[in-house]
Amino acid sequence: MESTNTISIYLHDLIQKGESEIVTHLGSSNVRLKPHDFTPSHLSELLLAQQVTYPRELGQYIAHRINHSLDNDNSLGEPVFVSVSVNFITVRRFVLIHTWSGGASFEVLKSLVKEQTVESMDLEERN
Repeated sequence: MESTNTISIYLHDLIQKGESEIVTHLGSSNVRLKPHDFTPSHLSELLLAQQVTYPRELGQYIAHRINHSLDNDNSLGEPVFVSVSVNFITVRRFVLIHTWSGGASFEVLKSLVKEQTVESMDLEERN
């Protein structure tokens, strides 16, 4: 029986509407990794291959937490195989931008843009 390292990541995608406290759950997914080591770069590569959002940051966080736990536990012998479960929640804020419907017409704005346009001139032609 071969033992392997296993990392299960439960991804939750949430959206928050404006400044309200209303949060909508858009979906969840599960990613299972079997890393051969716990370096941030290796975990980030595995997460990137699985198309996980923020692979670098998540890889660094998981590596730091695992290595910190292993460093603090003196009772562990070699080899050590680790199983980790991570909940990763992405909250996106959805903000509605209200536009002002009144104001200048398209023709007025177009003429203002034309007035602000600077034409370049070739100085050699003037000599």
